[in-house]
Amino acid sequence: MSTLFSESLGTPIHLIFNTDLLSKGVITKVIYEETGKVLSKKILKAGLNNTSNAGKNWRFPSYVVEYVDIQYYFNKFRKEIDYMKPYLCSQDDRMEEFVTEIGVIQANSLGCADKFKMDLFYLAPLYPAVFPDTIHRLIILDMDIIFRCDIKELYNEFDKMNERQLLASAAEWSVNYWRKGYTYRRLNPEGKQVGELGILQGLNTGITLMDIGKIWKDVEANMEMFNPFNVGRMANHFIFTGDYGDQEFYVLFSWFYTDRFYMLPCNFNYQVSQKIFSDLNQKIKEKVDKIKYLIQAADEYIEEDLTDLIFTVNSTAYMECYGPSKIEHFNGDNGINKKRKQLEELDKELALLLAEKDSTGNVMMKKTNILAEIQGESDRYFF
Repeated sequence: MSTLFSESLGTPIHLIFNTDLLSKGVITKVIYEETGKVLSKKILKAGLNNTSNAGKNWRFPSYVVEYVDIQYYFNKFRKEIDYMKPYLCSQDDRMEEFVTEIGVIQANSLGCADKFKMDLFYLAPLYPAVFPDTIHRLIILDMDIIFRCDIKELYNEFDKMNERQLLASAAEWSVNYWRKGYTYRRLNPEGKQVGELGILQGLNTGITLMDIGKIWKDVEANMEMFNPFNVGRMANHFIFTGDYGDQEFYVLFSWFYTDRFYMLPCNFNYQVSQKIFSDLNQKIKEKVDKIKYLIQAADEYIEEDLTDLIFTVNSTAYMECYGPSKIEHFNGDNGINKKRKQLEELDKELALLLAEKDSTGNVMMKKTNILAEIQGESDRYFF
Protein backbone atom coordinates (compact mmCIF):
# COMPACT_ATOMS: atom_id res chain seq x y z
CA MET A 1 0.00 0.00 0.00
CA SER A 2 2.72 2.49 0.98
CA THR A 3 4.47 2.32 -2.41
CA LEU A 4 1.28 3.45 -4.14
CA PHE A 5 1.93 6.76 -2.39
CA SER A 6 5.72 6.79 -2.16
CA GLU A 7 6.08 6.32 -5.94
CA SER A 8 3.42 8.91 -6.78
CA LEU A 9 3.99 11.80 -9.15
CA GLY A 10 0.69 13.30 -8.02
CA THR A 11 -1.78 11.17 -10.00
CA PRO A 12 -5.19 11.24 -8.23
CA ILE A 13 -6.30 7.86 -6.90
CA HIS A 14 -9.77 6.40 -6.38
CA LEU A 15 -9.52 3.37 -4.08
CA ILE A 16 -12.40 0.88 -3.85
CA PHE A 17 -12.25 -1.99 -1.36
CA ASN A 18 -14.49 -5.05 -1.39
CA THR A 19 -14.72 -5.77 2.33
CA ASP A 20 -16.96 -6.37 5.32
CA LEU A 21 -17.86 -4.05 8.18
CA LEU A 22 -15.26 -5.50 10.55
CA SER A 23 -12.40 -5.18 8.06
CA LYS A 24 -13.39 -1.66 7.01
CA GLY A 25 -11.95 -0.17 10.20
CA VAL A 26 -8.71 -2.11 9.80
CA ILE A 27 -8.28 -0.96 6.19
CA THR A 28 -8.96 2.67 7.12
CA LYS A 29 -6.36 2.47 9.90
CA VAL A 30 -3.77 0.95 7.56
CA ILE A 31 -4.34 3.70 4.97
CA TYR A 32 -3.86 6.42 7.58
CA GLU A 33 -0.73 4.76 8.93
CA GLU A 34 0.87 4.14 5.52
CA THR A 35 0.15 7.62 4.20
CA GLY A 36 1.44 9.06 7.46
CA LYS A 37 4.72 7.15 7.11
CA VAL A 38 5.22 8.39 3.57
CA LEU A 39 4.44 11.99 4.47
CA SER A 40 6.68 11.97 7.53
CA LYS A 41 9.58 10.61 5.49
CA LYS A 42 9.06 13.29 2.89
CA ILE A 43 8.75 16.11 5.39
CA LEU A 44 11.71 14.91 7.44
CA LYS A 45 13.58 13.98 4.25
CA ALA A 46 14.39 10.64 5.85
CA GLY A 47 15.55 8.95 2.70
CA LEU A 48 12.36 8.98 0.64
CA ASN A 49 14.14 10.46 -2.38
CA ASN A 50 16.82 7.80 -2.06
CA THR A 51 14.40 4.87 -1.96
CA SER A 52 11.75 6.10 -4.38
CA ASN A 53 11.99 6.11 -8.16
CA ALA A 54 9.89 9.27 -8.09
CA GLY A 55 12.82 11.14 -6.53
CA LYS A 56 12.48 14.92 -6.59
CA ASN A 57 9.36 14.65 -8.77
CA TRP A 58 7.44 12.99 -5.95
CA ARG A 59 4.03 14.47 -5.19
CA PHE A 60 1.55 13.23 -2.63
CA PRO A 61 -1.65 12.33 -4.52
CA SER A 62 -5.18 13.34 -3.74
CA TYR A 63 -7.20 10.22 -3.09
CA VAL A 64 -10.74 9.04 -2.39
CA VAL A 65 -11.60 5.81 -0.58
CA GLU A 66 -14.86 3.90 -0.99
CA TYR A 67 -15.98 0.59 0.46
CA VAL A 68 -18.26 -2.01 -1.10
CA ASP A 69 -20.03 -4.42 1.24
CA ILE A 70 -18.76 -7.76 0.02
CA GLN A 71 -21.82 -9.48 1.42
CA TYR A 72 -23.84 -7.76 -1.31
CA TYR A 73 -22.17 -9.94 -3.94
CA PHE A 74 -22.63 -13.08 -1.89
CA ASN A 75 -26.35 -12.48 -1.39
CA LYS A 76 -27.31 -11.11 -4.81
CA PHE A 77 -25.20 -13.53 -6.87
CA ARG A 78 -25.42 -16.69 -4.74
CA LYS A 79 -26.45 -18.92 -7.66
CA GLU A 80 -23.81 -17.49 -9.97
CA ILE A 81 -20.98 -17.95 -7.46
CA ASP A 82 -22.03 -21.50 -6.64
CA TYR A 83 -22.25 -22.31 -10.35
CA MET A 84 -18.71 -21.10 -11.10
CA LYS A 85 -16.96 -22.87 -8.24
CA PRO A 86 -16.76 -26.43 -9.66
CA TYR A 87 -15.25 -25.08 -12.89
CA LEU A 88 -12.80 -22.60 -11.35
CA CYS A 89 -11.81 -24.52 -8.21
CA SER A 90 -11.54 -28.31 -8.37
CA GLN A 91 -12.69 -29.95 -5.16
CA ASP A 92 -10.54 -33.09 -5.27
CA ASP A 93 -7.13 -34.32 -6.35
CA ARG A 94 -7.20 -35.79 -9.84
CA MET A 95 -5.08 -37.95 -12.12
CA GLU A 96 -4.02 -36.57 -15.47
CA GLU A 97 -2.47 -38.42 -18.40
CA PHE A 98 0.44 -37.26 -20.54
CA VAL A 99 1.58 -39.00 -23.72
CA THR A 100 5.39 -39.11 -23.75
CA GLU A 101 8.15 -40.80 -25.70
CA ILE A 102 8.03 -43.76 -23.29
CA GLY A 103 4.24 -44.07 -23.27
CA VAL A 104 1.41 -42.65 -21.17
CA ILE A 105 2.39 -41.20 -17.80
CA GLN A 106 -0.21 -40.59 -15.12
CA ALA A 107 0.44 -37.76 -12.70
CA ASN A 108 -1.45 -36.55 -9.68
CA SER A 109 -2.69 -32.96 -9.60
CA LEU A 110 -3.68 -31.47 -6.26
CA GLY A 111 -7.13 -29.96 -5.87
CA CYS A 112 -7.95 -26.34 -5.17
CA ALA A 113 -6.45 -24.79 -2.02
CA ASP A 114 -9.00 -23.99 0.67
CA LYS A 115 -8.65 -20.23 0.34
CA PHE A 116 -9.74 -20.34 -3.32
CA LYS A 117 -12.99 -21.99 -2.26
CA MET A 118 -14.03 -18.76 -0.56
CA ASP A 119 -16.76 -16.71 -2.24
CA LEU A 120 -14.58 -13.61 -2.57
CA PHE A 121 -12.54 -15.35 -5.30
CA TYR A 122 -15.52 -15.41 -7.70
CA LEU A 123 -16.33 -11.72 -8.10
CA ALA A 124 -14.46 -10.77 -11.29
CA PRO A 125 -17.22 -11.63 -13.82
CA LEU A 126 -19.73 -9.70 -11.69
CA TYR A 127 -18.06 -6.28 -11.78
CA PRO A 128 -19.58 -5.05 -15.07
CA ALA A 129 -23.06 -5.72 -13.67
CA VAL A 130 -22.37 -4.07 -10.32
CA PHE A 131 -20.32 -0.91 -10.75
CA PRO A 132 -22.11 2.37 -11.63
CA ASP A 133 -21.76 4.02 -15.02
CA THR A 134 -19.65 6.77 -13.45
CA ILE A 135 -16.74 4.30 -13.30
CA HIS A 136 -15.44 3.43 -16.76
CA ARG A 137 -12.11 1.79 -15.99
CA LEU A 138 -11.09 -0.54 -13.18
CA ILE A 139 -7.57 -1.49 -12.07
CA ILE A 140 -7.94 -4.63 -9.96
CA LEU A 141 -4.97 -5.22 -7.66
CA ASP A 142 -3.78 -7.85 -5.22
CA MET A 143 -2.48 -6.50 -1.93
CA ASP A 144 0.92 -8.25 -2.13
CA ILE A 145 2.47 -5.88 -4.65
CA ILE A 146 5.12 -3.15 -4.61
CA PHE A 147 4.92 -0.19 -6.99
CA ARG A 148 8.11 0.97 -8.65
CA CYS A 149 6.32 3.61 -10.74
CA ASP A 150 3.48 6.08 -10.56
CA ILE A 151 0.15 4.30 -11.10
CA LYS A 152 -0.45 6.51 -14.14
CA GLU A 153 2.03 4.35 -16.07
CA LEU A 154 -0.20 1.35 -15.48
CA TYR A 155 -3.35 3.35 -16.25
CA ASN A 156 -1.83 4.42 -19.59
CA GLU A 157 -1.99 0.79 -20.73
CA PHE A 158 -5.75 1.28 -21.16
CA ASP A 159 -4.96 3.63 -24.04
CA LYS A 160 -2.86 0.95 -25.74
CA MET A 161 -5.80 -1.45 -25.86
CA ASN A 162 -7.74 -1.41 -29.13
CA GLU A 163 -11.50 -0.86 -29.31
CA ARG A 164 -12.27 -4.57 -28.99
CA GLN A 165 -10.01 -5.36 -26.04
CA LEU A 166 -11.88 -5.35 -22.72
CA LEU A 167 -9.46 -6.97 -20.28
CA ALA A 168 -5.71 -6.95 -19.66
CA SER A 169 -3.40 -8.99 -17.43
CA ALA A 170 0.21 -10.13 -17.60
CA ALA A 171 1.36 -13.65 -18.44
CA GLU A 172 1.79 -16.32 -15.78
CA TRP A 173 5.48 -17.16 -15.29
CA SER A 174 5.01 -20.84 -14.42
CA VAL A 175 4.07 -23.67 -16.79
CA ASN A 176 0.86 -24.29 -14.85
CA TYR A 177 -1.38 -23.47 -17.81
CA TRP A 178 0.76 -25.46 -20.21
CA ARG A 179 -0.33 -28.46 -18.14
CA LYS A 180 -3.96 -27.33 -17.93
CA GLY A 181 -4.12 -26.91 -21.70
CA TYR A 182 -2.37 -30.20 -22.47
CA THR A 183 -5.44 -32.41 -23.01
CA TYR A 184 -7.14 -29.86 -25.26
CA ARG A 185 -3.99 -29.43 -27.38
CA ARG A 186 -3.54 -33.19 -27.71
CA LEU A 187 -7.14 -33.74 -28.81
CA ASN A 188 -7.26 -30.61 -30.99
CA PRO A 189 -3.85 -30.28 -32.65
CA GLU A 190 -5.26 -27.80 -35.18
CA GLY A 191 -6.99 -25.73 -32.51
CA LYS A 192 -5.66 -22.96 -30.29
CA GLN A 193 -2.38 -23.90 -28.66
CA VAL A 194 -3.57 -22.91 -25.21
CA GLY A 195 -0.86 -22.94 -22.58
CA GLU A 196 1.92 -22.59 -25.12
CA LEU A 197 4.33 -19.67 -24.88
CA GLY A 198 2.79 -16.35 -25.93
CA ILE A 199 -0.60 -14.71 -25.52
CA LEU A 200 -2.20 -18.08 -24.72
CA GLN A 201 0.29 -19.18 -22.04
CA GLY A 202 -2.03 -18.29 -19.17
CA LEU A 203 -2.27 -15.32 -16.83
CA ASN A 204 -1.33 -14.06 -13.43
CA THR A 205 -4.15 -11.68 -12.59
CA GLY A 206 -2.72 -9.95 -9.51
CA ILE A 207 -2.79 -6.80 -11.65
CA THR A 208 -5.75 -6.63 -14.05
CA LEU A 209 -7.34 -3.87 -16.14
CA MET A 210 -11.06 -3.98 -16.95
CA ASP A 211 -12.51 -1.42 -19.36
CA ILE A 212 -16.12 -1.34 -18.20
CA GLY A 213 -16.90 1.62 -20.43
CA LYS A 214 -16.22 -0.47 -23.54
CA ILE A 215 -18.31 -3.32 -22.18
CA TRP A 216 -21.30 -1.01 -21.80
CA LYS A 217 -21.01 0.26 -25.37
CA ASP A 218 -22.51 -3.04 -26.55
CA VAL A 219 -24.15 -4.43 -23.43
CA GLU A 220 -26.03 -7.28 -25.11
CA ALA A 221 -22.96 -8.73 -26.83
CA ASN A 222 -20.28 -7.94 -24.27
CA MET A 223 -22.14 -8.77 -21.09
CA GLU A 224 -22.60 -12.33 -22.34
CA MET A 225 -18.83 -12.75 -22.12
CA PHE A 226 -19.04 -11.86 -18.43
CA ASN A 227 -22.09 -13.97 -17.75
CA PRO A 228 -21.07 -16.33 -14.90
CA PHE A 229 -23.12 -19.09 -16.52
CA ASN A 230 -20.83 -18.79 -19.56
CA VAL A 231 -17.92 -20.11 -17.48
CA GLY A 232 -19.03 -23.72 -17.84
CA ARG A 233 -19.15 -23.45 -21.63
CA MET A 234 -15.61 -22.04 -21.78
CA ALA A 235 -14.23 -24.60 -19.31
CA ASN A 236 -15.85 -27.54 -21.10
CA HIS A 237 -14.60 -26.32 -24.46
CA PHE A 238 -10.99 -26.36 -23.27
CA ILE A 239 -11.41 -29.48 -21.08
CA PHE A 240 -10.28 -27.26 -18.25
CA THR A 241 -10.36 -27.72 -14.49
CA GLY A 242 -9.41 -24.66 -12.49
CA ASP A 243 -7.67 -24.20 -9.16
CA TYR A 244 -7.40 -20.44 -8.56
CA GLY A 245 -10.92 -19.03 -8.53
CA ASP A 246 -11.60 -16.02 -10.74
CA GLN A 247 -8.04 -15.98 -12.09
CA GLU A 248 -9.20 -19.01 -14.07
CA PHE A 249 -12.10 -16.95 -15.44
CA TYR A 250 -9.62 -14.44 -16.85
CA VAL A 251 -7.52 -17.25 -18.34
CA LEU A 252 -10.55 -18.85 -20.01
CA PHE A 253 -11.63 -15.44 -21.28
CA SER A 254 -8.19 -14.85 -22.84
CA TRP A 255 -8.33 -18.28 -24.51
CA PHE A 256 -11.93 -18.14 -25.69
CA TYR A 257 -12.12 -14.43 -26.61
CA THR A 258 -8.47 -13.90 -27.50
CA ASP A 259 -9.08 -10.85 -29.69
CA ARG A 260 -10.89 -9.15 -26.79
CA PHE A 261 -7.90 -9.49 -24.49
CA TYR A 262 -4.74 -7.38 -24.15
CA MET A 263 -1.54 -8.88 -22.73
CA LEU A 264 -0.10 -6.51 -20.15
CA PRO A 265 3.71 -6.10 -20.34
CA CYS A 266 5.49 -8.34 -17.85
CA ASN A 267 7.09 -5.33 -16.15
CA PHE A 268 3.69 -4.50 -14.63
CA ASN A 269 3.52 -7.89 -12.90
CA TYR A 270 7.07 -8.92 -12.11
CA GLN A 271 6.44 -12.19 -10.28
CA VAL A 272 9.20 -12.16 -7.69
CA SER A 273 7.98 -15.26 -5.83
CA GLN A 274 7.82 -17.33 -9.00
CA LYS A 275 11.33 -16.24 -9.97
CA ILE A 276 12.72 -17.25 -6.55
CA PHE A 277 10.79 -20.53 -6.71
CA SER A 278 12.17 -21.33 -10.16
CA ASP A 279 15.76 -20.55 -9.13
CA LEU A 280 15.43 -22.81 -6.09
CA ASN A 281 14.01 -25.60 -8.27
CA GLN A 282 16.98 -25.36 -10.60
CA LYS A 283 19.43 -25.61 -7.70
CA ILE A 284 17.52 -28.59 -6.28
CA LYS A 285 17.61 -30.36 -9.65
CA GLU A 286 21.35 -29.89 -9.86
CA LYS A 287 21.83 -31.33 -6.37
CA VAL A 288 19.51 -34.26 -7.12
CA ASP A 289 21.43 -35.07 -10.29
CA LYS A 290 24.69 -35.14 -8.35
CA ILE A 291 23.25 -37.40 -5.67
CA LYS A 292 21.74 -39.73 -8.29
CA TYR A 293 25.08 -40.01 -10.03
CA LEU A 294 26.84 -40.91 -6.80
CA ILE A 295 24.22 -43.48 -5.79
CA GLN A 296 24.16 -45.04 -9.25
CA ALA A 297 27.91 -45.48 -8.94
CA ALA A 298 27.13 -47.81 -6.04
CA ASP A 299 24.67 -49.80 -8.16
CA GLU A 300 21.70 -48.58 -6.12
CA TYR A 301 18.26 -48.48 -7.72
CA ILE A 302 17.15 -44.97 -8.66
CA GLU A 303 13.54 -44.19 -9.48
CA GLU A 304 13.40 -42.30 -12.76
CA ASP A 305 12.27 -38.70 -12.58
CA LEU A 306 9.61 -38.37 -15.27
CA THR A 307 9.12 -34.63 -14.93
CA ASP A 308 11.16 -33.68 -17.99
CA LEU A 309 9.28 -36.21 -20.10
CA ILE A 310 5.96 -34.60 -19.12
CA PHE A 311 7.03 -30.97 -19.37
CA THR A 312 8.61 -30.74 -22.79
CA VAL A 313 8.64 -26.94 -22.66
CA ASN A 314 11.45 -24.66 -21.55
CA SER A 315 9.98 -23.34 -18.30
CA THR A 316 12.49 -20.50 -18.02
CA ALA A 317 11.17 -19.04 -21.29
CA TYR A 318 7.85 -18.44 -19.55
CA MET A 319 9.46 -15.92 -17.21
CA GLU A 320 11.58 -13.93 -19.65
CA CYS A 321 11.05 -10.27 -18.88
CA TYR A 322 13.24 -7.44 -20.13
CA GLY A 323 13.52 -3.95 -18.72
CA PRO A 324 12.98 -2.66 -15.19
CA SER A 325 10.11 -3.88 -13.06
CA LYS A 326 7.22 -1.43 -12.73
CA ILE A 327 5.18 -3.46 -10.23
CA GLU A 328 6.61 -6.35 -8.23
CA HIS A 329 4.25 -9.13 -7.20
CA PHE A 330 4.97 -11.32 -4.18
CA ASN A 331 2.18 -13.83 -4.81
CA GLY A 332 2.47 -16.01 -1.73
CA ASP A 333 5.47 -18.08 -0.67
CA ASN A 334 4.58 -20.51 -3.50
CA GLY A 335 6.25 -23.33 -1.57
CA ILE A 336 9.47 -21.30 -1.32
CA ASN A 337 10.12 -22.11 2.33
CA LYS A 338 9.68 -25.82 1.64
CA LYS A 339 12.09 -25.62 -1.28
CA ARG A 340 14.70 -23.84 0.82
CA LYS A 341 14.43 -26.55 3.44
CA GLN A 342 14.83 -29.25 0.79
CA LEU A 343 17.90 -27.53 -0.59
CA GLU A 344 19.46 -27.44 2.89
CA GLU A 345 18.75 -31.16 3.37
CA LEU A 346 20.19 -31.99 -0.05
CA ASP A 347 23.37 -30.09 0.78
CA LYS A 348 23.76 -32.21 3.92
CA GLU A 349 23.11 -35.49 2.08
CA LEU A 350 25.49 -34.58 -0.72
CA ALA A 351 28.21 -33.80 1.80
CA LEU A 352 27.69 -37.21 3.43
CA LEU A 353 27.75 -39.02 0.10
CA LEU A 354 30.98 -37.36 -0.90
CA ALA A 355 32.54 -38.19 2.46
CA GLU A 356 31.52 -41.86 2.77
CA LYS A 357 33.51 -43.75 0.16
CA ASP A 358 35.44 -47.00 0.53
CA SER A 359 38.98 -47.56 -0.59
CA THR A 360 37.87 -48.29 -4.16
CA GLY A 361 36.02 -45.01 -4.42
CA ASN A 362 32.52 -46.51 -4.39
CA VAL A 363 29.81 -44.64 -2.54
CA MET A 364 28.50 -46.66 0.41
CA MET A 365 25.37 -44.53 1.06
CA LYS A 366 21.94 -45.78 0.07
CA LYS A 367 19.19 -43.66 -1.44
CA THR A 368 18.18 -41.03 1.12
CA ASN A 369 14.76 -40.01 2.39
CA ILE A 370 15.05 -36.46 1.11
CA LEU A 371 15.83 -37.69 -2.40
CA ALA A 372 12.86 -40.05 -2.30
CA GLU A 373 10.63 -37.19 -1.18
CA ILE A 374 11.78 -34.89 -3.97
CA GLN A 375 11.45 -37.59 -6.64
CA GLY A 376 7.90 -38.19 -5.46
CA GLU A 377 7.09 -34.52 -5.93
CA SER A 378 7.42 -34.81 -9.69
CA ASP A 379 3.89 -36.19 -9.65
CA ARG A 380 2.71 -33.01 -7.97
CA TYR A 381 4.22 -30.64 -10.52
CA PHE A 382 6.63 -28.98 -8.12
CA PHE A 383 9.35 -28.97 -10.76
